Amino acid sequence: MPDLPLPLLLFALCLPAGADQLPAPPDPTFHLAANRSDVSRADLPRVAAHCQYAAEHPTSLLQIAGHTDRKGGDEYNFAIGQKHAEMLLHRLHACGVELKRMEALSLGKQRPLDPGHNRAADARNRRVEIHYRLADAPAAPPLQ
Repeated sequence: MPDLPLPLLLFALCLPAGADQLPAPPDPTFHLAANRSDVSRADLPRVAAHCQYAAEHPTSLLQIAGHTDRKGGDEYNFAIGQKHAEMLLHRLHACGVELKRMEALSLGKQRPLDPGHNRAADARNRRVEIHYRLADAPAAPPLQ
């Protein structure tokens, strides 16, 4: 705890933490099964948690990024990544998140979580991630 006089300490404790930052969102990563373009039934509660988080932070903007495994060419993977990102965007829109707050994009196989060349690595790399930022915060390059 900082060494502040009691009145200032009490005032500081009443301030929202990180007034210029959003609190940590729910787990942002949704892994997808091979040859599937939707989240698993088990992940639906996490989709609902993101819907609630977005509703509680109406000034936040969402960047939804689709990633693929290493298989296939770049053009194919960018198309699949976009399809996956748009799937999650539509799920979030269906629960009330405004389209104007969201952006779906594909990074294809360009940013793997796991550089391996095996089924386990492919499974970790097939994913969609949701990234939040405040509307008045300067836009960062995608996913940085």
